[in-house]
Amino acid sequence: SSSYCIILCLVVLIGTCCNGQTLTKISGSGAIPYVSTFIGSGGEGFGIGSTPVGPQFPYGMVRLTPDTCLFDNIFLPFNHFGGYYYGDDHIRCFSHTHMDGYGVVDFGNIAVMPVSSTYPHPDLNLVTDYGFRSPFDHTSETSHPGYYSVFLSAWSVTAELTATARTGAHRYSWAKNSGQYPLIIFPISHTLSIQACKDAFISIDHTNSEISGYIWNSGSYSSRIGGVKTYFVARFNLTASSWAAFGTFNSSGVHRSNTIMRGCPNSEVGAYIALQPFISSVEIYFGISFVSISNARNNLNTETRSLTQNFDALHNSTLAAWIDHLSTVSITASLPEQNDDVVKFYSNLYHTALGPTLYSDVNGQYITFSTAAAPAPPHTSFLPRGQNFFSDMSIWDVHRTEFPLISILHPSVMTDIIQSLLIMYVEGGDLPRWPLANGYAEGMIGTHSNVIIADAYFKNITNFNLTLAYKAMIQSATMPQNHASRDDFPDWVSKGYVAYDVAGGDACCDTLAYSYDDWAISNIAQVLKDSYHFQLFRNRSKNYKNEFKDGFFCPRNKDGSWECPGWLEYENPFSNKYVEGDAWQYRFFVPHDPEGLIALFESYGGKGYFVNELVQLFERSNYDPFNILPNPYYWAGNEPSLFCGWEFAFAGRADLTQKYIRMVMDTRYLSSPDGLPGNDDYGTMSAWFVFSSLGFYPQSGNPVYVMGSPIFPQMEIRKSSVGGGLKIVAHNASKQNIYVQKVLVNGKQSQVPFFDHHDLFRTGGGTLEFF
Repeated sequence: SSSYCIILCLVVLIGTCCNGQTLTKISGSGAIPYVSTFIGSGGEGFGIGSTPVGPQFPYGMVRLTPDTCLFDNIFLPFNHFGGYYYGDDHIRCFSHTHMDGYGVVDFGNIAVMPVSSTYPHPDLNLVTDYGFRSPFDHTSETSHPGYYSVFLSAWSVTAELTATARTGAHRYSWAKNSGQYPLIIFPISHTLSIQACKDAFISIDHTNSEISGYIWNSGSYSSRIGGVKTYFVARFNLTASSWAAFGTFNSSGVHRSNTIMRGCPNSEVGAYIALQPFISSVEIYFGISFVSISNARNNLNTETRSLTQNFDALHNSTLAAWIDHLSTVSITASLPEQNDDVVKFYSNLYHTALGPTLYSDVNGQYITFSTAAAPAPPHTSFLPRGQNFFSDMSIWDVHRTEFPLISILHPSVMTDIIQSLLIMYVEGGDLPRWPLANGYAEGMIGTHSNVIIADAYFKNITNFNLTLAYKAMIQSATMPQNHASRDDFPDWVSKGYVAYDVAGGDACCDTLAYSYDDWAISNIAQVLKDSYHFQLFRNRSKNYKNEFKDGFFCPRNKDGSWECPGWLEYENPFSNKYVEGDAWQYRFFVPHDPEGLIALFESYGGKGYFVNELVQLFERSNYDPFNILPNPYYWAGNEPSLFCGWEFAFAGRADLTQKYIRMVMDTRYLSSPDGLPGNDDYGTMSAWFVFSSLGFYPQSGNPVYVMGSPIFPQMEIRKSSVGGGLKIVAHNASKQNIYVQKVLVNGKQSQVPFFDHHDLFRTGGGTLEFF
């Protein structure tokens, strides 16, 4: 579009440097051409980022993306956590709900597909078993934030997609003079998980050119909460006079001129609309809701202004929202040398606004947390005006990087996230571990909501009920809960560790996680001058020491005996004695107390032992620098490793932090579709790259950042509603010159490789200068 062409020009040249490089300032709309939405959609094995490539509004409800497969309808679930896989060559359909880079197959709901047909009423082979799928070629794809288009060669139709927060917009354009009927298929029973449809309903309103219905999806994760119901209303920009035929279908047949169909499981369900042969283009708008069809219609009417805004207007509005997001960080780069770095930076910054998922409607209504999705109508509640309810929080992942970054860039969103966690506590009874839609999915380990709340508070996110939050945090750490409860709570309290013969393979990692969580609670207790709980939880935060043996953390039984892995199992990422990792990776997982961890290492192996072993973690990871299989040493695509490179700084070797963080950025993150080192987990991996590029990294749960090395000569974080902006200058920075000799914080030399959030983002703005 013309607006996109203009964007390409909005880059400011501010000077030249040696070797023909140009210092170029990039900000706002000038960043759009550097975003590749395909990064994270490719890769192999454990190196697939699983990020959806289609359009989404920042932090929106709708993730509208193609769901792909190989020829002959070959669908490999492991490749399709985000619906789209770059290695595929066919598009099955376009659907409106997806997980964002998470390692399970779920959602892919409210699907649609444009085709061409010789006859107005299709035969059964076309509308079932993905007979409507089409080959596609990457050369025919165009994608940027808020927009996706592709040519479907089987049907000679170009599909364009855009989205608002709660709606998806489609424009389909057929080749002229084809003589065939443009046909729109609504395969409402489509899901990414095989046979995940528990119930589906679709209705055709010919008079008002409207399709409506719902699907009750019970996929790999949503089945844990009884499934998720998604409602929709779809409306055409053409009147009913443009329709040539309509009908419904199920696995037993096509039902011409029928207006209602219900079905699943084990039966496909859908509808179709045939347009008159002279129609060459159509726009279709989908309103989505998790509450009701009427709310889906209200979302549609509100966000498309009853279709007074056309496809291009919606696209431009969403593009403007993405420009605003990308404007939160402007950079000055040395081009063309740093072109790949700029692409990686802005593409990862883009990813960080894809999650969590908006679950409240425009009227503020949402499904009350921890109520069943079906079959009975769920209870609902209403939010105060201006507040949003978010869910789909992979808390084990996002507490490390994604949420700390949102606190800086979008404090109003982070406020809504904290408010949402507290709503879950009030309505469901407990703080969640992995909230999905309106229920406790119970994924992974830890009670890391504690870390999220503490970290947000220390980053000036204070517009929430701290007394209520503190009560919820203490509850999670001092008593068994109905949801998200700590494993083996009695032994955690009495023995200071979670017993392996009680909790199984989670036990050792539970101990490390709960130690971290209790440290975060103690930080809030200190703020509130609650000396009793401060001391209680600060003492328990040292419990990780109870499972340290011979330089590693090992599981222990209830009687105190050890269950260390066999010598080969220390380097087995599939070990059943650790959670998604191995002994080498978890031996460094004490993000809240690296100083105490260093002391443990040196008490076992002598002075310098910690640094030497941490170096080995990184050096040995280069035996297999690819992301296809889990790396038994530093695994860049998995969360337990993310803080490891920053721990050198606590041992007085900030230079090694700078060396190995840059190594990971250069070798594990790429500007191609396989550019993420693993599942993005709702922005976690991408936020790691963004922080690493900025030259500092959060010790999540307090206001401390660890010093790194900025990747660009200049960067600037925009002022927010709760803090001043931050200007970062890296003098003489280049790919070769990565080591920091000194650093000035607001003009004063820092004596330690750590920064305080309130110094960097002080009122009036802060400065950070690296030499």
